Amino acid sequence: MGILGIFRKKIAPQQVEPKTASEGKSITLVSDLPALPQVQISKDILGMNNPQRSLAMIKAVHTELPSEVVDIVRKFRHPQGLVSTSFGLTIGGNYTPIIFFPVADKKSAGEFAFLKVFFKKQYKMDVHYYAPQKLPGASPVSCVVHLDIPDFQRRPEAKGVYASWWATKDDKIFTKSKSCKYLTETFKATEGIETWVFGAFCRRFDLVDDKAFRVNLPKEGEGLFVKGPDDVPMVVSCSKEKGIRICFEKDTPLEYREWMLENFMICCEDWRKLLIRKKAKMDEDVESLKHWEFLVETCLAEEKAKKEIDKVGMYVLMEKA
Repeated sequence: MGILGIFRKKIAPQQVEPKTASEGKSITLVSDLPALPQVQISKDILGMNNPQRSLAMIKAVHTELPSEVVDIVRKFRHPQGLVSTSFGLTIGGNYTPIIFFPVADKKSAGEFAFLKVFFKKQYKMDVHYYAPQKLPGASPVSCVVHLDIPDFQRRPEAKGVYASWWATKDDKIFTKSKSCKYLTETFKATEGIETWVFGAFCRRFDLVDDKAFRVNLPKEGEGLFVKGPDDVPMVVSCSKEKGIRICFEKDTPLEYREWMLENFMICCEDWRKLLIRKKAKMDEDVESLKHWEFLVETCLAEEKAKKEIDKVGMYVLMEKA
């Protein structure tokens, strides 16, 4: 469930769909790939959410598939966000993404057409599907979703130096970088809602009760060691003074850093829109935006003085004694 979904789950009343006479009956799924056989699954599976549905499908079909199940509900980076697959198979030694469509309609067909082009261009992969019927022809329809806090995975602490921006030969001036722009907009988006965003991270990693919506940021800087999409290691640095920042290892490619900072910015903007719409209580005495703006002004002065800046927004974890 995405970050906005978590919030809505807590706030909105749950709508329970009435049971239908079709429950318990099976349905035949067909694939566009001849190597994949038709399979029978319970119609109950169609009403499940994506992770549960993928698990149930795999349980139902794994003995019939001439292949190896590699993963479930995997997210792949797209320039505008993320796209999801239901599960991945190894077919003929190659990783093959599989999408499950509970309805074989024009919308599903359009999304599949979009995914075929995306996976072939971005990953040189062929994507296939399972659906109750063969999908009709359709023009591509985007199924990209925004980055969400549940898209971050916890990892063990690792000593080292992390930073929100690292100078490279193609990105030497911080205040003119895309990273500076994305970080500034992120601090504007999180002004007054940091306890909500930090609370979502804490719930994501079971650091607090799942009813703790708002969590105060620590006075001293703390780091959540996480992996982003594509299993890239990073740190979510959190403090009352400096706010919430994404920090990377030095060798993280510039393209990935810019993608993550832009999409985390959008994630925080989504949070802000939702909280304003819900008339949620905002944080008071926020320090982080002013601190960030002062840091940017300091960097600009150093750049004008021809001083080199190799990193900005540093987080350091030394080896424990």
